[in-house]
Amino acid sequence: AFGNVFVAGGFGPDSIAVRAVNVAVVDSFGQPTGWFEGPRLPEGRAFATAVVHNHVLYVIGGETGLVDPTNPDTAMARPDVFAIHLSERTGFFADPTWQKLATPLLTPRSRHAAFVVDNGILVSLGIVTGAGSESEFAPFGPDGVLGPFAAVAGPPIGGGAGSQLSEAGYAQYLDEGGILHLVLAGGQLAGGGPVTQVWWH
Repeated sequence: AFGNVFVAGGFGPDSIAVRAVNVAVVDSFGQPTGWFEGPRLPEGRAFATAVVHNHVLYVIGGETGLVDPTNPDTAMARPDVFAIHLSERTGFFADPTWQKLATPLLTPRSRHAAFVVDNGILVSLGIVTGAGSESEFAPFGPDGVLGPFAAVAGPPIGGGAGSQLSEAGYAQYLDEGGILHLVLAGGQLAGGGPVTQVWWH
């Protein structure tokens, strides 16, 4: 976003979810020119998602504590949404600390996808605790504040994959006509094993 690449959370060699947040300027050749440390997350997060809207960076859900990359732990998944303002001039962090929003996900979720669409945040797929919906959506209010999440009805993407789907690659882009498209690629099935399907909207 804004010519920078952001990395938030993850896990270290000890498999503990980390709070570290870093940013690098991307040069005209597409290379990071050097990494800078930003404000740390309030709590360690691995397998979270991140989106940017109106110079605010959001980190959504994920797992905390001890992380097993091969075995998602629903007890350690979190519904929290963290946000921090970015400078309109540089795109770097404008606030010294992250804010924990009062609008968490409906259910804890990790290894999911997130998009900014229809003036709100759409969260989909992933490992969901309990009987949560495959997708949730939260709108931005007139003041730019993120509203509450609500379940999204519709044909499940995971059903097309044959099972609950997580760890899919995700991206969004505008075509030449200005129409927004969402892409989900690959991922892991809850029953085990990778998938190669690509979903496009």
